[in-house]
Amino acid sequence: MKKTIFLLISIVFFTSLLVGYYLIFTIPKHIEPRQTVTLWVPPGSSSSRIATQLGQSGILIHPIPLKALVKILKTEKQLKPGEYNFEVPSSTWEVYQKLLKGDVTVHRVTFPEGLTAKESLNMLSMALGVNTKILSSTLKDDALRQRLGVPSPRFEGFLFPDTYKFTKTQPPEKMIEIMVTRFFEHISQENLNKARNLKMNLLQWITLASIIEKESGVMKEHPIIASVFHNRLAKKMRLQSDPTVIYGIPNFNGNLTKKNLQKPTPYNTYTQNGLPPGPICNPGASAIKAAVNPAKTNYLYFVATGNGEHVFSEDYKTHLKYVAMYQLKR
Repeated sequence: MKKTIFLLISIVFFTSLLVGYYLIFTIPKHIEPRQTVTLWVPPGSSSSRIATQLGQSGILIHPIPLKALVKILKTEKQLKPGEYNFEVPSSTWEVYQKLLKGDVTVHRVTFPEGLTAKESLNMLSMALGVNTKILSSTLKDDALRQRLGVPSPRFEGFLFPDTYKFTKTQPPEKMIEIMVTRFFEHISQENLNKARNLKMNLLQWITLASIIEKESGVMKEHPIIASVFHNRLAKKMRLQSDPTVIYGIPNFNGNLTKKNLQKPTPYNTYTQNGLPPGPICNPGASAIKAAVNPAKTNYLYFVATGNGEHVFSEDYKTHLKYVAMYQLKR
């Protein structure tokens, strides 16, 4: 009798092990090939709620084994929230390991050169689904700005354009910190010394770089455009840069008028002397380098040719000739 009972217990035990192994580690073959499903696990979710989510979305065929596994291993508080990509269906063990490691979805976000801080935030919001109001409030965080060493009342100009990897659960402060840190990685001591020799501090340097960036998307022109602005500054001439005027116009409609050019604003370099009070965009490495490594020229003017490039001139008479040639004929 005892042998029979022992045999029955052994059968039940090993059967339970096999069933448990099947439920936790395997996926029925007839369900493959698998598709990928994105699931958002909110912060503060219990393992029971997560398992239910996984079951309802079809990621787990049986949600109960996950609940049991978490309870047995006592890892209730170790499951990480966030955005996950799961194959449908997945084994309980695959899902458990992913949640335990916090193997959340990583988004690659590329910021082109010349975006304003506001435009960068809009891109970030669209890519990650983050509320723009939260991001905007982060840009107004003076304590964060000071901690990161930004020498300006704003982050404009210091959010380096590059490709970044972000997750939806990253705090906005961390995203901004990553971008500013990347910016300072492109500020060499050699170029800082060159800026000082040109009688510019870091803010003035990046302000000029931002104007260069907005004036031309052609990198080979950046040192030449830099030389124009340095030459004008040396002669006490106003920079007369259209992008600075546009930056100072709230809700610019795309049509730059003579009235706009004549209206004084802190950013209107047709009416104000010297550099504007701060950057007008986030410049890339080429413009940043060019601002303190200008070409050696006597140019004081340039005109867009219509193909993305510019022609340069040393005197106003030649400049007017190019204006007639490339601008007035349109």
